[in-house]
Amino acid sequence: MRNAFLIGTIVAILEGLLVFSADPTASMWTLIQGMLFWFSCGFVVTLAEIGFSKMFSSILLTELLNLPWYIDLVVIPKHYSHLIPLIIASLVFGGMIGF
Repeated sequence: MRNAFLIGTIVAILEGLLVFSADPTASMWTLIQGMLFWFSCGFVVTLAEIGFSKMFSSILLTELLNLPWYIDLVVIPKHYSHLIPLIIASLVFGGMIGF
């Protein structure tokens, strides 16, 4: 449980740094929202056992948990150029969670 908390905290901090460096004008609420999501994602994915290797499970679950973000940030506003960077960020964070 402590490991899940630590991993969630690490990916939340990394998300905060990523968002702030990519868009320093992002609101505090946007920053908090992203960090809370990644804390929760890191915490839950660390504890989940779905029958695959930890790395594969982490990447798969991270991508699935990010589907609503893809819809909200890419599909609805029609910012299709944002999809690949979001998928890559999720792959990297999922890999970090599973490592």
